[in-house]
Amino acid sequence: MLYVYKASVVPADFAAIIGLHADYKSLSEAGADRDAIKLILLNEQGCLCAFCERPLDISTATIEHFHPKSSFKRLQLDYYNLFACCKVCNENKGDHLLPAYIFDDRLNAMDPNHLILKRHRDFQMFYYAMEGVNDCFLRVKNLEKRSADKRQDDADWMLFLTTEVLGLNDAKRLREPRGKAYWEVLTRTRAMSKDDLIKLYQKYCTPHEEPSPISGQPYLRNVSYLSMKLYLVAERLRQKGVDISSL
Repeated sequence: MLYVYKASVVPADFAAIIGLHADYKSLSEAGADRDAIKLILLNEQGCLCAFCERPLDISTATIEHFHPKSSFKRLQLDYYNLFACCKVCNENKGDHLLPAYIFDDRLNAMDPNHLILKRHRDFQMFYYAMEGVNDCFLRVKNLEKRSADKRQDDADWMLFLTTEVLGLNDAKRLREPRGKAYWEVLTRTRAMSKDDLIKLYQKYCTPHEEPSPISGQPYLRNVSYLSMKLYLVAERLRQKGVDISSL
């Protein structure tokens, strides 16, 4: 799942558009304004779904309310509550309340201090595990050993339920393509030199620019399953003695 960096100040272009609408229904019915908001959210997320990390563009993205607008009406146009996600994840989430992992730095694979990449396993929230050829599961780390702290147990079960609610281990939609991507990265990087691995890691960390198929405006795109790919390349670099935080 994707950590989404939100600006500390609401972007001016976002505020200008939202200021024209009294509620989300008005925005959703205004095609040009709706797509402009999608473009802002897509650029923040590198055109990846905030939940499943599959690629998006304006035509496939939906605007997701992390806190459901049915229960949190005052947040229906709040910049910090809006994300881009695919239609399937949006429908799966519905009005469910989820833990705010999306704001948790432990998922920030773009940060050199990312806890997963630094092997702080006791603090790891999620991890990927192969269950066979082209079958990659997203699992909750701390469920492997039960905590003496019941509050931590409850938090871990909530994270587990997040993967269930969102269908993040759907066999055909996610486990199979994620597994293929996993093995492709492992195979591709097996014989790479340290310098080539560093270049690949930096490439993954840098979104590339593409024109929107609808508006023609440029937007930023990351590779699909970004956090998993960064993790795998980082593991290769560690084996060669490279300090990821120095890149």
